[in-house]
Amino acid sequence: MKSYIALCTAMCFLFYSCSNQSQQNESFEGSGADYSPVEAIEENEEVEEDVKEEYEEEEEEEEEEDLDDYDDYEDEDEIAQRVIDSFKEKGDSPKDVTPENWEIISKATGDLNQDGYDDLAFFCRKNTSKQEDKEKNYHNIYFAIYWGDRDDVFTKYRVYAGLVSPQDVCLSYEDLDVSISDRHILTMYVRIFLACGSWTNPNFSVKYRFQDGKLYRIGYDSQTFHRATGEGSDVSINYLTKKMKSTSFNAFENENRETTWSDWNSPLRELGDGELDYDF
Repeated sequence: MKSYIALCTAMCFLFYSCSNQSQQNESFEGSGADYSPVEAIEENEEVEEDVKEEYEEEEEEEEEEDLDDYDDYEDEDEIAQRVIDSFKEKGDSPKDVTPENWEIISKATGDLNQDGYDDLAFFCRKNTSKQEDKEKNYHNIYFAIYWGDRDDVFTKYRVYAGLVSPQDVCLSYEDLDVSISDRHILTMYVRIFLACGSWTNPNFSVKYRFQDGKLYRIGYDSQTFHRATGEGSDVSINYLTKKMKSTSFNAFENENRETTWSDWNSPLRELGDGELDYDF
């Protein structure tokens, strides 16, 4: 009995559905449309699929554009490593080895590892794409070193993140340069202008020499100057002789400079061990 009632119920439901669909089709045909509701549904599904594919493509493009975007990730070290890994292993110029659409801030060539071939060192960062950032690029700055060979091909030695701070509303660079001397010394020059937060602009240079398979800091020179009082100081450190020379002065007054010498018993630090100006 229960089976008979269930069968009758199913047949009634099927009859109602067919009747209702027939009325919908007649109503749709009477409206002058060229296709049925079923066709409309299928077309909508195709449109939705096209929109979905387009959205996924846009997401992939945004991920590539946001290679250095901290908003998309939680761990800054992971971001930096992802960017570093995107540098090519080999190339014949800074543009050839950096990610697409990157800016080369400064570059230098010279025999750094003393193998008889010119090596490559350069500062770089991603180009800004936002109109409001045209005058100031807020992307992180990276420093790269590539070894040269007899075929003028450069091979990646190391890419560094965080040696210098990115520009912001207060901090901008008057100079960010690099050189390699005939004596195989790598020197980085940093001149900063602080528009807010400080009256003193840090200006310094750091020297490194390649030995025992690593780049070690061997020299540091800085000059600070207070724009309001005129007070300033020059500091020069030789990490090999372990001596520091300090000179104080006032740019607004004609007075003798005072120079003092002191011991600087600090171990040699490897390039990448903190920022360039961190604790000298």
